[in-house]
Amino acid sequence: MALAAIVISAVTLVWTIGWAIYSHRRATAPRISTRAAWSFPVYELGGRSELGDAAFSITATNTGPVAVTISNLKFFIRRVGRDKSVVPFDWVAQVPSSLPLVLKPGDHWTGLVHARSVKESLDRNLGPRRRWQVRPVVSDTADRRYDAVVYRIGWRRFMPGARRWLELEHDRV
Repeated sequence: MALAAIVISAVTLVWTIGWAIYSHRRATAPRISTRAAWSFPVYELGGRSELGDAAFSITATNTGPVAVTISNLKFFIRRVGRDKSVVPFDWVAQVPSSLPLVLKPGDHWTGLVHARSVKESLDRNLGPRRRWQVRPVVSDTADRRYDAVVYRIGWRRFMPGARRWLELEHDRV
């Protein structure tokens, strides 16, 4: 009887400590939800709307309980080492302001990246290819990565790996 009480007490103690650690980490850990999609900026020229060049729209939303400073956006390239993942690119726009930016809980940041500048930079720095596959990654000041989920419509969203990579093809960008 005494042994059963000791075992129950030990299990309860381990459970309580484990739950306290889990709750503390959940309440203090930063969480950023990041989405990426193809986009076309629209410009107002002389009273009429003009469609701009293809761009990537990357949105980072703070879904956690603490403020996070977003410091960087980079693109990981499929089948290329991580040391070559940083490529220069041109911004079309950043809303509400440029990086780095402090996101309070519930706030979001959206950046538009000129797709052709990413393709040209990859071709220039890593050699020309007909098709590149890239994944946008937002990072914070502690260099934690928040990989973007790629938004797709239609039947292609069911393809394996469709939620990870944006494709830059020679004749489409």
